[in-house]
Amino acid sequence: MRGPVILFIIAVLLLIGAVLICRPSEWSYSIPAMGATATVTVVGTPLDAATGRLKGAADAACAEIRRCEELMSIFRGESDIGRLNRSRPGDEVEVDPRTHEVLAMAIEASRRTGGAFNICVLPAEERWGFKKGARRAPPTPGRTHVPPCDGSTLVLEREGRRCFAGLRLHGVRIDLGGIAPGYAADRAADLLRERGVKGALVDVGGECRCLGGAADGGPWRVAVRHPRRDGVLATLQLSDRAVATSGDYEDYFIEKGRRYSHIFDPRTGSPAESGVASATVVADSCAEADALSTAMLVMGVDAALTLARGLSNVECLLAAGEGEPAVSSSPGMNNYIARER
Repeated sequence: MRGPVILFIIAVLLLIGAVLICRPSEWSYSIPAMGATATVTVVGTPLDAATGRLKGAADAACAEIRRCEELMSIFRGESDIGRLNRSRPGDEVEVDPRTHEVLAMAIEASRRTGGAFNICVLPAEERWGFKKGARRAPPTPGRTHVPPCDGSTLVLEREGRRCFAGLRLHGVRIDLGGIAPGYAADRAADLLRERGVKGALVDVGGECRCLGGAADGGPWRVAVRHPRRDGVLATLQLSDRAVATSGDYEDYFIEKGRRYSHIFDPRTGSPAESGVASATVVADSCAEADALSTAMLVMGVDAALTLARGLSNVECLLAAGEGEPAVSSSPGMNNYIARER
């Protein structure tokens, strides 16, 4: 009987091994990018990992995020945006199709938000000491005029496969920090899908795009940071959706008891003072969620909720005030908030 028993044990061990090697797991890869950390988490089996398929897909996604940064960073002199910001009115600057696409998205986001989202804020940001490493402080009285983000300021052209951008006014310089991270997450997620990855979470500095579900078969769980203390404001459950959060706690200084954040109100040329401490948006694309969350922090609670109600497939979660903030949300946001057991 010893032989059959041994064969049975071997069969059981082989079965267990087959189950384990085919059981979905999560594999994460991180890189520094866009002033933060970008993390690509992919779902696959140990067999997928052993063949190198998962790492190959994740490496390609990380490379795409890096490429978006190279093209759109204001801190790289030879990036598309660096060259555009140095150009003179009337110049045509050839840019990568990805940069061209983000600029077009920014114009559309500005239109949809009534100008609350505006990429032409860089001179105003620098006047307050943001973006250039200077001491951050309220400037001398006065304001920096922020021109509208539309065709009167920015011109986009195509000639076959070549793309061009130009500025129409003197003194205009742009900053894509409110949309480029979300766009990079979208590009990385789309590339993963093209490579056959069914489940993934791409996180670029907190702007997240989800593909499918997590390894346990359920949705991805994304925590929204509490804007005024350590901990979590809410946990979202997402599949095939994107989420982005803008907060006045991410980069700020306090002067005479007042908080001044890196998110600027284009109407005043100064840090936003709407009372919104954080704005989280769930949308179809991360670029859209990124831009809308920035705009909603500028707009204030009532205007942000009105905007969300007027947009399809867009939901928002807003925290306003100091101390323990008041939380407001669009009706459909409750579908994504996890109820802790």
